[in-house]
Amino acid sequence: KMDELVSAIRQNEGRNSDLIYNISRLFARYSSRKQYVLDRTLSLLDMAIMHQPENAAYYAEIGSQKAMICDFQGAYQAFQKAVSFDESLLTPLYGMINCRIKQEMIDDAQQQLEFVTEIGQSQVPKSAEHAYLEAVIEWRKKGNKSEAIRMLDQSLNLHISQTKTAPSNIEFYIRLNADFLMTLAQEYLVHC
Repeated sequence: KMDELVSAIRQNEGRNSDLIYNISRLFARYSSRKQYVLDRTLSLLDMAIMHQPENAAYYAEIGSQKAMICDFQGAYQAFQKAVSFDESLLTPLYGMINCRIKQEMIDDAQQQLEFVTEIGQSQVPKSAEHAYLEAVIEWRKKGNKSEAIRMLDQSLNLHISQTKTAPSNIEFYIRLNADFLMTLAQEYLVHC
């Protein structure tokens, strides 16, 4: 069925890069990280990039999806490309930090997160992703279980409040992000 969807999009909406991008995001977040589905969602992103080759959000999404299939080097490169097109986006910066954590480069991840914290403090409120990364680094670096759990709680609360502000359309399901919720749950289980 996924191949049929990709074919229909290519045929009927092949130039609508924002629609292609959003469909890719939606299916990736509910794919259970299945390689078959993510291969298709990545091919959708390739289609979107053909029409907007300098769209930083598209490259950030490629990075996110490559991280889902544990291609952390490819993900990191995609996040770097996203940052090269738009330095103000925090999503690719968070993605780069997550890649470093997954590659067990905790010191580098901590330094990058401190940098993001410094540049982002005055610009935007803390995001669920930021709190999640703080929690993971707190546990991996310092072994502080209670503080890590507090930060995970903060991440979950932020995620829920950010999701509540989404409109009742495809954006709601993208923001709900089952993959992120599963990642949070797995990190909570580390502390059981």
